Amino acid sequence: MTNFIYFIIRHLKNSLPVIALGAVLAALILAVYYLYFKRKYRGEKKFPWQKAVVFLIFAGYMGILITTTLMGRSPGYGQYANFYLFRAWRDAWNSFSQQSWLNVLINVFMFMPMGICLPLLSRKLGKWYWTLLIGFGVSGIIETVQYYTGIGIMDVDDLFCNALGALLGGCAVLAILSLKDCGQNRWRKFSAYIAVPVVFLLAVSGMFARYHFKEYGNLILAPSYRVNTSDISWKLSCELSDEEGMAAVYKAPSITKKNSDKFAQEFFEARGRRMGHINYFDSAATYHDADSDGLLYVNYIDGSYIYEYCGKAYGTDETDFTEEQVLKALKEFDPDIPEQTEFMRDDYGNYMFVAHQLLKDGVMYDGSLSCELDKEGQVKKLYQFLIHYTEYSEVPICSEQQAWEKLQKGQFTGPEWFHGNEPDFYEITGCNIEYCVDSKGFYRPVYVFDALVEGQPVGRGLLVPAD
Repeated sequence: MTNFIYFIIRHLKNSLPVIALGAVLAALILAVYYLYFKRKYRGEKKFPWQKAVVFLIFAGYMGILITTTLMGRSPGYGQYANFYLFRAWRDAWNSFSQQSWLNVLINVFMFMPMGICLPLLSRKLGKWYWTLLIGFGVSGIIETVQYYTGIGIMDVDDLFCNALGALLGGCAVLAILSLKDCGQNRWRKFSAYIAVPVVFLLAVSGMFARYHFKEYGNLILAPSYRVNTSDISWKLSCELSDEEGMAAVYKAPSITKKNSDKFAQEFFEARGRRMGHINYFDSAATYHDADSDGLLYVNYIDGSYIYEYCGKAYGTDETDFTEEQVLKALKEFDPDIPEQTEFMRDDYGNYMFVAHQLLKDGVMYDGSLSCELDKEGQVKKLYQFLIHYTEYSEVPICSEQQAWEKLQKGQFTGPEWFHGNEPDFYEITGCNIEYCVDSKGFYRPVYVFDALVEGQPVGRGLLVPAD
């Protein structure tokens, strides 16, 4: 939430010059119209001050909207577009983080003021379809400019959310205005208009309620859209089982914000350091060292953390420590490193302990712990992503053959190919059960299909949920 609020504040600050210029222009237009009105009607009609105020508010809103969406951005997206409707909603559902939901809902709320103002500015615009069409049109212009200038992504979800926001705002105002009608149909009109925002609120509330009462979270890496596989050819170069089965579900050592604060306080005190200011994010927090540029980053979902102490001297490339020396340096951090983990050193001088779904006494160890030592053998950087997951329960899973059928239908997660570079041929060379963390910290089974494109491996593979 903190980084999102900072983003909004930064854009509002950048918008101030444009908002001020827009306010001056709007005031000049209003002044000219006032003089014209007085000269034309010569006191026979009262000047519509209420509409004048609405016009000024609408002008200021449009200034903020244009500045936020089209200004203060650098080209860097290229001409990239998303034409998968509801992809952003599915991404938000899969990760179920405040940030992801805000990214979706802010696109709805951002256009609600437009829908509110339009019926108040003109009776001709007091129709729900006008607010919908104008909202869709303005959003379409913004998306088109972002696409051709490269300052943003043309997203069909943005078009949908923006038009929906304008419709919601318009229907809310029209519902209130309908109550001023003395006719017999005013309650019917009110019910029809108010039904739109009520249905939207119930739908969103229902999604959040459903998630709250679910035992497990949502797979973060679950497909957010169905890949178009009509032009893809497949070659299966391995055998697949058609037997369904059971697979274990594991639980990550998730922590709360309060426990994270306590861990950080004890972490700094144990090293004779003072904890400084804290930055809270959606599912993590950053704790700064009050006496240096060091920091501690803690992830709530699995308890993983990053520690960087910038007060120590940097080592040299010639420095080489043994596994025993590295374990001795890490002893003060009390890491849980099984003997079966693989010890290695990369080309950048980082020492790593790696485990891949290592089972020991009902606990699964997965991930890596890496560190960087100074020339005195003291830890100056630590990346603790070696997580131990405790067994929670068992769930039924589909067979490899059923997962293969889902894969061919496009129900998988894979690399994000650029438009025009999508492969038209996949060779499947293997299928294995792997584990991915969900939004509630459960480690759940997924099928990973090893794939080749033009003879080259496809990253991590193609993922299909197993349960």
